[in-house]
Amino acid sequence: MSRKERSVLVSLWSAGSCGRRQLEGILDYITSMHLPWSLRIIMDPKELTPAAIEEAGRCGTDGFIAFVNPESAAALAASEVPTVLMSFPQPALSRRRSGIVRFVNDNDQIGRMGAEHFLSLGAFASHAFVPDEQKRGWSRMRERAFRERLAEEGMPCRTFGGGDLAQWLASLPKPAAVMAPYDFRAREVLDACRTAKLMVPQEVAVLGVDDDELVCESARPTLSSIRLDQFAYGRLAAKTLDGLMAARRPPRARNETLAADRVVERESTRPVPPLAHLSRRMAAFVRDHATDGIGPDDVAKAAGVSRRLADLRFRQATGTTLRRAIEDRRLEVLSRLLRETSTPIAKLSRRCGFRDALWAKYVFKRRFGTTMRQYRAAERGVVERE
Repeated sequence: MSRKERSVLVSLWSAGSCGRRQLEGILDYITSMHLPWSLRIIMDPKELTPAAIEEAGRCGTDGFIAFVNPESAAALAASEVPTVLMSFPQPALSRRRSGIVRFVNDNDQIGRMGAEHFLSLGAFASHAFVPDEQKRGWSRMRERAFRERLAEEGMPCRTFGGGDLAQWLASLPKPAAVMAPYDFRAREVLDACRTAKLMVPQEVAVLGVDDDELVCESARPTLSSIRLDQFAYGRLAAKTLDGLMAARRPPRARNETLAADRVVERESTRPVPPLAHLSRRMAAFVRDHATDGIGPDDVAKAAGVSRRLADLRFRQATGTTLRRAIEDRRLEVLSRLLRETSTPIAKLSRRCGFRDALWAKYVFKRRFGTTMRQYRAAERGVVERE
């Protein structure tokens, strides 16, 4: 059975790449589902005026997918046309009780993800947040979550309260980790760093939100950002509106929480000097103490970081795990002593930090494909008694 043709008005924000990615997701869903939709596309939400909304309703528009400006919020709240909101900043829209789904970013997750990213990079002398100039609710939520996650690790967070941003950034203890609530604001932080002659990321690491490729890739240095999967959001918006328009009666209004995807790391946080310093310290500790019977927890404690962070940053810097690095160092020393001494194998195993000779024999053969006895014999022409 053929599906009913639908007239849908789509209003998106096209100042960056986000709105275009949302539109690509909408079109992808329509195409993949073979939906007979007739689209009217508005790429500047300012053109979605109250008069335009009322006119669309009179002309038989079946559904809206809209990024809403404050002036049109009341008109859309009063409309009975099935609606999916790509943003939910306007209090008036909370009054509509049916036929509307409001997409809401998970701002707590975004703030925590930003803090987690900086925590994974190593020890900064300070952490800071540069909020939205209008101090809008979503910005405050991201800042609160960022601050709370840092507090869990015993780290304070400073907030820019206004005034000269370049001067304020210069006053932060270095190296500093700075998050902004969206990419355009993060670009302003980069500009202020340039004004203050602060090196990014050597002195100030900067992280934005949205992963707007036009903004992030054109920044100098390029901007790291928390990626919101706008293409997936567009597909979800089209799917959700399809369900709303097909319903026999308007369903109750609800919010749909949108999770952030991941951090896209670019030059503004990579490479960060604390990472190189941290990995060098851990590698030196492994080199000096692997034969003392240490484990990864001991390396993390010596480096002054959590076990999770030690594992993550060491693997990123070296391509191997702490446990493997410790084992490699022990085998390096053990193979050298097998070549250079006649010390019994059981004693060498303990001297090199292995918990017992049997385990040392297993690890050695797994790595070299031969027993320690055979290795020594091949290297020195001596058959060693075990």
